[in-house]
Amino acid sequence: MAHKARSKKSQAKDIPAKNPVALLWRSILTNQAWFALVVIAIAFAYFVLRMHTLTIPLDRDEGAFGYIGRVILDGGLPYRDAVDHKPPYVFYLYALALLLVPATAAGIHLFLHVYNFLALISLFFLTRIYFRSPGTALWVAFSYAVFSASPAIQGFTASTEMFMLLPVTLSLLFAVMAVRKASLVSLAFSGVAGAFAFWTKQTAITSLAFVVIYVAAGSLQSGQRKERQRLLDALKSLLVWSMGAVVVSCFLAGYFYQRNLLREFLYWSFTHNVSYAGNVPIWQSLTWAATAMTEILRGDFLILGLGLVFALWRLFKTDADSYFVLGFLAASLLAAVPGYAYPHYFAQIAPAASLAGGWGWSTLVAGIRNKRNRVGATLLCGILIVGIPLSVHQEYFLKESSDQISRRYFGYNPFPESKQIARFLADRTSPKDAVFIFGSEPQILLYSQRKSATRFVMIYPLTSRYPRYREFQEKAWQEIQENRPKYILLVNIPTSILWDGKADLQIVKRLDDMIGQRYSIEAVMLVKDARGKLVVTGDQDVPSREITESQSNIYIYRSK
Repeated sequence: MAHKARSKKSQAKDIPAKNPVALLWRSILTNQAWFALVVIAIAFAYFVLRMHTLTIPLDRDEGAFGYIGRVILDGGLPYRDAVDHKPPYVFYLYALALLLVPATAAGIHLFLHVYNFLALISLFFLTRIYFRSPGTALWVAFSYAVFSASPAIQGFTASTEMFMLLPVTLSLLFAVMAVRKASLVSLAFSGVAGAFAFWTKQTAITSLAFVVIYVAAGSLQSGQRKERQRLLDALKSLLVWSMGAVVVSCFLAGYFYQRNLLREFLYWSFTHNVSYAGNVPIWQSLTWAATAMTEILRGDFLILGLGLVFALWRLFKTDADSYFVLGFLAASLLAAVPGYAYPHYFAQIAPAASLAGGWGWSTLVAGIRNKRNRVGATLLCGILIVGIPLSVHQEYFLKESSDQISRRYFGYNPFPESKQIARFLADRTSPKDAVFIFGSEPQILLYSQRKSATRFVMIYPLTSRYPRYREFQEKAWQEIQENRPKYILLVNIPTSILWDGKADLQIVKRLDDMIGQRYSIEAVMLVKDARGKLVVTGDQDVPSREITESQSNIYIYRSK
């Protein structure tokens, strides 16, 4: 055996270095080719698990982000020309997307998956540097490729939660680099990435708190320095990290201040969100969170479940790495719980869950001494990690159409119908015509490339007793009168209106009066089955506008 090994080695040396075939053969004789094959397999799995999701209809959040992104490209500003209660980074990210891809579900989702692949790469390097193990890094990257595609966390949606994963992972990556190499530059970059994460989704603050704790702990435990010096080093590290975050935040605040939008920027980024999340009692949030976690574990227990169990076992063994893994996981999970605790909120745990699961699988497989058995175990585990989610969610991954998937996960929200309504409007209007939607379906505006008659592309801020809801109703009404929309769409779907039963809907009475005088019914979208039916009608046979559980309709009125 030793003689054969020497023969292969000498044979590799004799092959001309400039010959491509020789270079390939040389890499085969080493471990480089196997590493490359595994990387290719992970990338292949990542994109194959997502290709069927490209054409899933945009939901209302994606529609709002895309519409505001289009407004930005047309010279407008968020919080002035179109509003949504999100920090601004996602709007500009969508603007970038629309420069590169068409304003379609396929275009936006393709941008998401490419962007999210960068998070996978960042997580790979984070693991590689922290654990000093390429094998563990590959397991973590593979776990992320599978887990972040899960329908249980709605990994198919281009949500703020999915977009915040890259800057969160980068922030932790730079923090680990800073602690390992005592690099102030890396610390500053960690703070910069952290700021981008926060201005994508405010709940990133819990993950960033973990990053800050890690930075401080790393400085306090460094070297053999005296306690006072270590404390000073920790304070200096936190100051440098904070400076990176403050620079980005001050730039954003200054940008909106210069445009007289600082008050609106702060209101929509913070004040409104506190009121929004405060509508849900904590017990309700915990109930929803338990339901969401049960669904996640149903398909991905080999990643999240094993990762959690293994990390707890290593904690019992007083392994310091378990504090890092469990701390990151706990901080990420905490971000998903407050407020409504929708399934896509739990996308925030994807990097931490994958880190825990990949670490567990890597350690278990590495414990097999026989090389042939270890290779077999690796292949078997990889097949199980992919195969079980495919089996549990086989309707999603293998059977259902894009519209059926949308109906399964979003119920009778009119997302599949929005494309047909958009075509109907685009065929009957010019780009200069305004449209008003009394509902929260901005994806119709994005698809049709028509402008909203009011900045409130989501009607939610007008239909619940938020601090400024009466002011917003008055502003919306003034804008409707000024822009004289060619079409008005009235949505009688509760999740699109989200009336809390307390707000005074004076605007609805005004709309009814205006429609009765200046508009006529032209079509009704009956939202049902996998995709609804658009009925073009006269003044007869119009379904009742009463909101009931048995009917979900959108009424389309045209100005006379």
